[in-house]
Amino acid sequence: MTFEKKFSSIKAKLEAADITLPESHFAFEITMTDDDCAGTFYVANRGNGLEVEPYDYHDNTASLTATANTITRLLDGRTSYENAISTGKLTVVGNENAVKAICGICAKK
Repeated sequence: MTFEKKFSSIKAKLEAADITLPESHFAFEITMTDDDCAGTFYVANRGNGLEVEPYDYHDNTASLTATANTITRLLDGRTSYENAISTGKLTVVGNENAVKAICGICAKK
């Protein structure tokens, strides 16, 4: 699967989830490490919903690195933030508490 297809799938999941988020601003830069769909995108809370775009976001709250499967499993609630971190499937640089909170909200949807 190409980056564009996987990104579109993840973006659709996030937009369809109708996630209620804290009012605080956050921006996560997410890098997928797969051979077939490697690439970077960002998810930002703009106060009126999520913005999900296929670009780098250098002034981010946190940078996440994982396979597309791990990211999808986090969004679907099939794996927890703690499990992904402890097994080395997810690397977070930056505000880990913000990432953990958002992963918890996503898992409930």
